[in-house]
Amino acid sequence: MKKVSVIIPVYNNEDTIADSIESIRNQTYHNWELIIVDDGSTDKSVEICLSYQEKDTRIRVIQCNHRGVSAARNKGVLESKCDLIAFNDADDVWKEDKLDKQIRKMDQGEYGLVYCRYAYVTTAIEKYIPSLDCDTKDLEGDIFESLWKVNKIGTPTILVKKQVLNKVGMFCEELHSLEDWEFVMRVAENFEIGFVDECLLIADYKKNTGVNSKWREQILTIVYIMKLYPEMDRLSKLEFIFLNMRRLNNVDYEKIYLMYNLKEYIKGYEERLIRNFNQQIYKENCNNKLYRILLNDQSLRKKLERYLTECNAKIGIYGAGELGLVLAKVLREKGYNVYTFLDRNVYYVKGYECIHPDQNKEKVDLLINTVMGIDIKKCNITGCKKKINIADFLKNS
Repeated sequence: MKKVSVIIPVYNNEDTIADSIESIRNQTYHNWELIIVDDGSTDKSVEICLSYQEKDTRIRVIQCNHRGVSAARNKGVLESKCDLIAFNDADDVWKEDKLDKQIRKMDQGEYGLVYCRYAYVTTAIEKYIPSLDCDTKDLEGDIFESLWKVNKIGTPTILVKKQVLNKVGMFCEELHSLEDWEFVMRVAENFEIGFVDECLLIADYKKNTGVNSKWREQILTIVYIMKLYPEMDRLSKLEFIFLNMRRLNNVDYEKIYLMYNLKEYIKGYEERLIRNFNQQIYKENCNNKLYRILLNDQSLRKKLERYLTECNAKIGIYGAGELGLVLAKVLREKGYNVYTFLDRNVYYVKGYECIHPDQNKEKVDLLINTVMGIDIKKCNITGCKKKINIADFLKNS
């Protein structure tokens, strides 16, 4: 039976680290060691981890000065003596058969890394990554090019061979956001990737305490990756940068463009970038108007009510994003029967049923679309008497 080193970086996670450790101890696969690397915590995290070290000889705690999550993970890898490495985060919980199923998958092919689906949970919503609608050909085997557009591999889902790390290197300690994306791209460029088509862990919602810093670091990681892989699809990355730069404060955009020689790649893309940028602004304007309804804007509320008087029965909302959640709250406060959400990627919304659009089957009478860029009237969703786009309702308000 192969032995696995499980590595958990910890930094001020006193509220969640015990659950994370217990999920490792409860694995049906027993041949593992757990290396906990404390990254300079100032709360009771170290005390909790040391208590587990005392009662379980398979657990080791290493204390370091604060250098960031990548440095902590790398320290754990260097301390490992096993041929297989798995990672977990201090606020994520594995299902008890995670290691067993991933090791079985690793043995079925010449994979360098095996990952699984995970559930991303917030206080109000649950979604699966990768989504259940993903094309399986983009999830397993040679998936290097599919990773150019989006990373579907969360660090806590990873089981990787030590020899892979010896070849491609460990986590880049210069990056402080999306570092897992850059890492799995290096692995996928050189090795086949295996995928266990099951949700084997729960990832908790991490409160964002520094939005501006987060976006800045994500942009820097994206341009770092673009430099590493000149052949990748830059347009999708430039759109991401363009749409999110305005969220930042005190960032010299011109300096970023010049530093990474991005200006030449924008030529020919201006029209599409600006269109998407304007769509994002329009979406935020729609959100603002819905909030105004919530604050009893009489004219907008009356207009919305006129749309709903014809169908005072079961209402479905297409899209469980921010716009959909706000709309559901507004309608319920006004006494309307919001029955369910329909979404292709989200599978749980607190207080509501949430179903895939193809499973509607006469469950709602009125379907209200909140997804920008989709005309719900043209979508082949059966089982509802009437469909309306919230954008049509709001655009002239």
